[in-house]
Amino acid sequence: MAPVAAGTDDRQVQVRFTTRLPAHLTVPSTPFAVPVRLTRYGLSEVINTLLGRDAPQPFDFIVDGRLLRSSLRKCLLTSALSTERVIPIEYTLAVRPPSASLAAPHEDWVSAVSAALPSAIVSGSYDSHVRLFSVPPASAAATTAGPSASTDATAAAGAGGADGGAGSGSASCIQVAAAHSDAVTHIAALPAANAFVSSSKDRTLRLWQLSGDSSEPSTGPSSLRAAVVAVMRGHAAAVQCAAVHARTNKLASGGWDSAIKLWSLPKLGAKAGARGGEEGRAGGDGEGGTGEEAEGEEGAGEGAEGRGQARKRVRTAAGSVEAEGVELSPDLSLEGHSQCVAALAWPSSNSPLFSVSWDHSLRSWDVEAAASVSVRTSAHPLLAVAAGGGGMASLAAVGGAHPTILLWDMRSATSVLSPSVQLLGHTDWISSLSWSPSNPLHLLSSSYDGSLKIWDLRSSVPLHTVKAHSDKVLCADWWKGGDAVVSGGADNHLRIFTHQSSFPAA
Repeated sequence: MAPVAAGTDDRQVQVRFTTRLPAHLTVPSTPFAVPVRLTRYGLSEVINTLLGRDAPQPFDFIVDGRLLRSSLRKCLLTSALSTERVIPIEYTLAVRPPSASLAAPHEDWVSAVSAALPSAIVSGSYDSHVRLFSVPPASAAATTAGPSASTDATAAAGAGGADGGAGSGSASCIQVAAAHSDAVTHIAALPAANAFVSSSKDRTLRLWQLSGDSSEPSTGPSSLRAAVVAVMRGHAAAVQCAAVHARTNKLASGGWDSAIKLWSLPKLGAKAGARGGEEGRAGGDGEGGTGEEAEGEEGAGEGAEGRGQARKRVRTAAGSVEAEGVELSPDLSLEGHSQCVAALAWPSSNSPLFSVSWDHSLRSWDVEAAASVSVRTSAHPLLAVAAGGGGMASLAAVGGAHPTILLWDMRSATSVLSPSVQLLGHTDWISSLSWSPSNPLHLLSSSYDGSLKIWDLRSSVPLHTVKAHSDKVLCADWWKGGDAVVSGGADNHLRIFTHQSSFPAA
């Protein structure tokens, strides 16, 4: 047979379905004749019928390396695939549309968020506070809140807020820490140590470690606390971003002084609050992180001062006072950008450090050699970068003062930013980008247009778009291994959206 001709929707084509899903979701590999008029919805009906499923399961289909986003006929025409052979079609679970499940009000813009820690979501705000949230499981929250509901947190998330109730469908604000003297700009997580780093316009970064365990019924969510382990000073202007390299325990930070600073972080135990580690005691995150009596805090503080550590009173939701921790200086500074270093990406593999700047450039760095190994320029200031997509350490997604997201293979020899793929869909600046922790082909983007988008590299059309905030979206992150997303915005809210369920039962 010749290639499918336009207008012949009544024709059929032989296809063979393949999948990498579990056995109970696998259909026979025997070729089937299906109408070329079918879209992914019609093909999903075919798969569900072959599986004998009572509850329909939506699937996505990959033809010639691309997600099917049209009729099969149009796809075959576009790819110039001949119908004289059996067409292989791979199917996988479709990503469900995101649904709003939780929301938490703040006193000011929510400019930073990380959902990578195993025990809490961390947010940073323009009110200079870092907040800790304990939330119910994503599936439970979605069930409680419904497909389109948005429930405000029961906790008062302001500077003087107290612990909120752990009611279903609400994010419980369990700690409010006034750790910076200016806006918080970024949160970078160290999941293995249950720790995170906050950066701020006050020119400092702070390393925090959590104590307590929200998963232990005996302690309850309110026992979870973050204490400052170290404060980092070295930038000559506001710090805008940070990235952690877990394998080497290094931190990179960038700011409005156009410099990238590299720091060696103290070794932290896997369990916060353990009293056996010297670093944990030095940072005050034994007593300081558990919300014990004030005199215990003062005792810890005196010990800290005896070791030459600076102190600063930090307010939490429980009213405890914590020591500031040890002071760190940068190991070295990477020079090359001429304007603000807006974002950093440092995958945990052996890939280089990536940076983007208001000077329109994307750079990759050999950290050991303290040298820039490649420079690419764009027509617009760049504000966001995510590296390591598609399972390739060299693949970077960048965005900035333009609605377009650019995908670029860092192995390209050209000095001009000419990406192989441009993702179009946003209508305003791109504020953040993040690859899914569970699917290297999925990219999360946030924009000043108030929306979040989930992309698949096999399609130039977003999988889903969420009108997440009533104002600019300033930050976003994946949560629950990619089954949910978290965002913060200029509408003073942190919001959580669930978008994918687990494999259907056999």
